[in-house]
Amino acid sequence: MLFQICNKKYHVSTIKEEDKADGFVTTLFTEEQFIELIQKENGLAIACDGDKIVAYAMAASWEYWSEWPLFQYMINDLPNVNYLGQVLSTKKFLSIWTNLY
Repeated sequence: MLFQICNKKYHVSTIKEEDKADGFVTTLFTEEQFIELIQKENGLAIACDGDKIVAYAMAASWEYWSEWPLFQYMINDLPNVNYLGQVLSTKKFLSIWTNLY
């Protein structure tokens, strides 16, 4: 699966230190996890330039992310995070839309 290749290629453990400023992946996903993300969470967006993938974004419920220790830490810290006057929680969802043009 193409996303597994991208996932490994840009993982923090495989890229050069000087390339980290351009972004990197912190969590490796199995093919099954990608399929679940797509089928159950509708959580994969892909940006293309012609037939070249230039970026991808993943989004899912907190329940989905809770499988990984990094996200468990984030979930536990949500009550300490205030954004635009609201304390974050797994019960509240935050949507941020950016116009790219």
